Formats: sequence, structure tokens, C-alpha cells
Amino acid sequence: MNFDNMFRKMAATCLAASGILIALFWILHPDVPTDPAVYQYEHYLGLLGTLLLPVGLVGIYSRLVEAKTGWLAFTGFLLAFFSSLLAIGVSAADTFIWPAIVRVQPALILTEHGHFDQSSEIFTANFVLIMGALPFVIFGYSLLGVVFWRKQMFPRQAIVLFVYAAWATAVAPGFVPHSDLVLNVLIYTPAAIGLTWIGLGLWRGTDTAAATSHPAAA
Repeated sequence: MNFDNMFRKMAATCLAASGILIALFWILHPDVPTDPAVYQYEHYLGLLGTLLLPVGLVGIYSRLVEAKTGWLAFTGFLLAFFSSLLAIGVSAADTFIWPAIVRVQPALILTEHGHFDQSSEIFTANFVLIMGALPFVIFGYSLLGVVFWRKQMFPRQAIVLFVYAAWATAVAPGFVPHSDLVLNVLIYTPAAIGLTWIGLGLWRGTDTAAATSHPAAA
């Protein structure tokens, strides 16, 4: 197995794991976070998922380059990749900065009842990153979906779920209450399936490429 195939298999694994971890993060997200330790532990899922996602996207783009997909794929990749970097920044702040502030100066970020005050100026400081990432997520993954569809690179159901995953993770958190477990499962499970399915297709593509470049002797 050459290096390209090895990297693409690793990227496929990262993409699938990212989808599962990010879905679990949103499904298990506490409704009213009161314990900084519990809040931090749960956010490790999101942080790990966002750290793995860029690797998966690079693997996807390596496949797109091989298929000579042109500027549309490059634009979609750049938007999706930059959004994943912004997501890492937001997730890192959620995981490390807010719990640290609570432990040192709780009055800055907690209400009188001990809940995280999500309307406080310091807590919403990363909303600029969040709002900046949303157009990148939506347009980036949508463009990639168009390229996948036109080139027939993956099953169509997988492509639809891949694009859905971007919309779900970008839009749903602002409207779906964390307390509604069933609704969160219904929303984020298909997103996990979409990223996992594309990851599986990326993995299988490396096997096909290897078989083509090293045909069995007659």
C-alpha cells in the first residue's frame, strides 16, 4: 500500500469518527450546565470530533484531485476546511476557557443559580467565530455535495446525508432544545451516518485504486 492510500484510509477513519463524536456531543449536550467538570468532560467529545474533521476533509479533497474535479471542488473544500478550523476554536473555548473561568471567577459567567449565563458578554465572545463559520459550513459542504453527485463518487443517499450533516450541525443547535433527547437523536443520528458513509466510501475507494494499480497476474 502506498502512502496516498494509507493517508486516505486514515482520513476515512477520522471522518467517520468525527461524525459519530460530533453527533454524540450534541445528543448528550447538557440542557442547563451547572457542573463545570461535567460540562468540560462532555465537550471533549466535540473537541475531538472537530480535531479529526479537517483530516477527513483533506482525504476527501485528495480523492477529488485524483478525479480532476476542478475549481468547484476546490472552493467547496476550502470553505469546509476553514469552517472546521473555526469549529476547533469554538470547541476549544467551550472545553477549556469557560470551565476555567468558572473555577476562578464564577461571577463572570454564572447566574445567581449557578447556571452558565449564555447571555453574558464573556460567554458569547466566541459567537463571532460561530456566526462566521456558518456560511462556510453550509456553502462548503453543499458545493462538495454537488461535486460528489455530478461525479457519482459516492452513493446518492450518502451524499444527501453528508450535506444534511452540515446543515444540521450549523442550524439545529440554535433551535433544538438540548433537553429533548429524542429530537436530538433524530436530528444528529442521520448526520453521523452521512459522515460515516462517506468515510466508508473513501476507504473503499483506496482499495479500488490499489487493485487497479496492481492487477493480478494473468
